[in-house]
This record gives sequence, structure tokens and C-alpha cells, in this order.
Amino acid sequence: MGTFSAVKPGGPKSVLFQAFERGILTYDPTNPAEWQVGRANVGADALLVQGLTPLHLRPVPQPGPRSIEVSIGKQHLYAYDGDILVFDAPVSTGKDRFETPIGSFAVTVKQPLRTMRGAEQGERWVVPDVPHVMYFFRDFALHGAYWHNQFGTGERRSHGCVNLPLDAAAWLYTWAPVGTPVTIFQ
Repeated sequence: MGTFSAVKPGGPKSVLFQAFERGILTYDPTNPAEWQVGRANVGADALLVQGLTPLHLRPVPQPGPRSIEVSIGKQHLYAYDGDILVFDAPVSTGKDRFETPIGSFAVTVKQPLRTMRGAEQGERWVVPDVPHVMYFFRDFALHGAYWHNQFGTGERRSHGCVNLPLDAAAWLYTWAPVGTPVTIFQ
């Protein structure tokens, strides 16, 4: 039991309090009878004083439509179920002259295994058995990459696709149906 100085209408005054493990009871005989005893949550009130929002007052994330976001700058992928982040993984996106397109897209075609071929800007490639391919724009896809492990390092290795570690690509392929929005941003 103790007293503390509280700022109230009319200026500062002393208020009696009793502290418990997770809360405080206050007594102010100058309040109306029904408001003389009050309860405070020490942790939540401390956050509010700091301008932060306690968890129990924050909006609850809601499940909803699935979506995928890829950050080129962070070389990272995020999968959301509505507002809830359900999965994230490091990636490797398009190297110089083969940049991954930025914008809003959607998964259009899924193929469990695909041989990828291309010839552009003086380079040719044939990559057999690329796993868990999910096309989102023209020939650009999210897919597993077994030929390197430089995901999330800042090393951009692809010809414009979004390369994922094999286990991450498998999870995403199973989770995301055709039509899942894909947003790629800097």
C-alpha cells in the first residue's frame, strides 16, 4: 500500500494504491462514489504511457485470402493468410539485365516439375527438373532451385524468376492455389 502523485483535472494530487503482481488498485475519495476504486494493468498502462499499444488492444489479425509478397531489396518472400504472416523464406531474384518484374500479379499455372529453357541477351540456359514451378507473369515463376544456395544473401542469381530453397518451394507450391496474388516490390 502506498501513495503516488497523479495528474487529474484540477491539478496533481495524491492517490492511494495497492500493487499486485499484474495490476494496481487505486483509491481516490474525491471521485464520485462509483469511481473511487479503480484498477490498472501495470504492463498495459506502461505501454500506453510510452505511446505503444498493448497486445490486447491491437486489432486481431484476420485470416482471409492468401497472398504472396516478394521484397527484391530484402531478397525475401512472405506468404499471408489475410493479415496473418504464415510463412517466409529467403529468395534469390533476377540478376542484372534479367530483373524480376515489379508489380501485382497472380499465380497462373502450377507445374510440379519443369525443364526451363531460354536464350536472351547472349545467354542460353537449359535447366532440367526445376521443382514446384508457379508462373505468375509470362515466363516468370516462383520455383525451387537446386543449383545454388545463395538465398537471402543479396546475391541475385536468376534470369528473372524468384528462386526458393527446395523445402520452401515445396511448402509454397502446396499452400498457394492458382489465382493467389503475387506482389513483387523493391
